[in-house]
Amino acid sequence: MQQYSRPATLADLKALVSSLNRQEAEYLRIGGYALFAHGYHRATTDVDLLVPATRKAGERIKAALMAMISGSPGKPLLPGRAMPASLKNRKKPT
Repeated sequence: MQQYSRPATLADLKALVSSLNRQEAEYLRIGGYALFAHGYHRATTDVDLLVPATRKAGERIKAALMAMISGSPGKPLLPGRAMPASLKNRKKPT
């Protein structure tokens, strides 16, 4: 069975923050990695972000994530490249 997620690493966090900053996205880092940045250590396996609930913020977050997946800004994500088969074939709500 193919794995589609894994625990986040510090390198993942650095790549995410770099991509978000390149897109000038608004975000706050919260959770375990935010505590780590302030000198507190708490075991965590995910990255938690708080973002404004606006279309502009969503577009910038999406652009940052797509750039990470595609490898470079502007390169489209190929259908099914990073999506489990169970999601690829699902029916859209009507």
